[in-house]
Amino acid sequence: MVMDMQLRIDQKSSFPWFVNDSIKVRGYFFDDEGDFYQSERLLDKFPVGLTLSELTSLVSSLNGCFSVYYESPEFIFASVDRLRSFPIFYTAESDSVILSDNILDLSQYNEIDECSKEEFLRVGFTIGNATLFKDVKQLNAGQFLYFEKPSKQLSIETYYQHIHKGDCKKDRSILLNELDSVVTNWTKRLIASADGRTIFAGLSGGYDSRSIVCALKREGYENVVCFSYGNENSYEHEVAKQVADKLGYPIHIVKYNDRTWKEAIESEEFQMYCMRGLGDSSNPCIQEFPAIYQLHNSGAIPKNSIIVPGYAADLLGGSYVPKDVNSREVHNVIKRGATDFIFNNIFGHYQAPLSAEAERAILTRIDASLIEKRSKDIYSYISSFELWFTENHCAKFINYTAKTYETFGYEWRLPLWDNEFIDWWYTIPAELRANSTLYHEYLFKYLFGPLSVGFKKPEPVTPPLIKRLIPRQTKLLLINAAKRLGLDIGSKKKDEGSFHIASQYIMKCTTSNWKKNDFQGINGVVGAYCLDKLNALNNEQK
Repeated sequence: MVMDMQLRIDQKSSFPWFVNDSIKVRGYFFDDEGDFYQSERLLDKFPVGLTLSELTSLVSSLNGCFSVYYESPEFIFASVDRLRSFPIFYTAESDSVILSDNILDLSQYNEIDECSKEEFLRVGFTIGNATLFKDVKQLNAGQFLYFEKPSKQLSIETYYQHIHKGDCKKDRSILLNELDSVVTNWTKRLIASADGRTIFAGLSGGYDSRSIVCALKREGYENVVCFSYGNENSYEHEVAKQVADKLGYPIHIVKYNDRTWKEAIESEEFQMYCMRGLGDSSNPCIQEFPAIYQLHNSGAIPKNSIIVPGYAADLLGGSYVPKDVNSREVHNVIKRGATDFIFNNIFGHYQAPLSAEAERAILTRIDASLIEKRSKDIYSYISSFELWFTENHCAKFINYTAKTYETFGYEWRLPLWDNEFIDWWYTIPAELRANSTLYHEYLFKYLFGPLSVGFKKPEPVTPPLIKRLIPRQTKLLLINAAKRLGLDIGSKKKDEGSFHIASQYIMKCTTSNWKKNDFQGINGVVGAYCLDKLNALNNEQK
């Protein structure tokens, strides 16, 4: 029986908790009337005396990134936002429940979950409510915890799910105008939240980050500084510079090379970032780390800046929707099921053979975390897969990259995950999202074209037919076998971020007997490095 509830909080963040007795809130958000809340004002939205129903309705309506802990004489309520931006972890014993925003604070429950360890290595996060520790769980995106004091009962509930209904039947021209209004709205919210401060905007050669700076320019916000990064010849920062110059925004470009990576990885901040990732049960994505490290130390980032990245709007726009929803290949994917697709196409950071038991455990977790085990058609399949992908891969890995900025004391915003923006996309039919046609049409017609920045991304090279017919896992096995024979196969993809250099350097810093040929890139190597840190920490505590 649950008898007691405790909360342990970590204040070492650019988004600290603000506390009023038994109410604690962190982050930022807009309410449904358009008012912005941050810092001490966050507490104004959570007065004493709210009921569970009122709290659930309130967190459902908040537009931003936050977490909240609310205690009344009758119950305790804790919630994360739609993206798990600020994680909350919990562990329950026979006589207590402990909450924390860092699993490393729960050191007495530090037995590593072997299935979670494999997930962390292979995909960069732990699936569903699992964490790296056996007895510690986490709230997923859009979930809250409720503890009823009289009955001593604990429950985990979902208040929001990233489900694509795709039920909108409006004309294309109407949809484009609607989308333009939605983009204008999130841009105005971003500007209001910045309140005159510098928006330090990440800018690549792609479209998502470009849409943000174009939207800001269109609304007349001039206090914008851009940054980009990549190796010496990367098209990413070349296009980024063209865009920034055309818009009249200054831009800083960080060239990645041996020295850049070595300095960043040897820094105290890199250790802090990796420990933060372990504490959040997320593999820290490090692609932006050398850029922020260098720009911060050189004073290029204006004080009190808000860093704004362009994460993952391509997912909303349809990058994972098949080009032809009625093709034979698509029907074969549906037949095999989303569990098979996820395991064989996403779990690729680390390629060492799995035991049959470990594979079954991971497949079981994937299956249990899907809203629909078997889809009747491509539309329900897309909705089920994208829900899983958003709640796991986006929330716990891609968007987690923003924690880089916190490591250096900066706030951030995620405008492309604005509630109005994502809710609008969730109504759009798969046919209009396929190949991102509606999304790209909007970008070039309403933003890029009028601002003369309609530079196209390089077209991906279509592999030979035989390569397209070989399943991904089979390809990886063949590539790894070739590597062991000393053949350089499968490494021809352009390394825009010099990640191969980083991988080699981090491998030298690991202490376990990892085999470099078992890694499919930088993310798996970072995962191994972090797990070494965790093992060392556990050994110190024994």
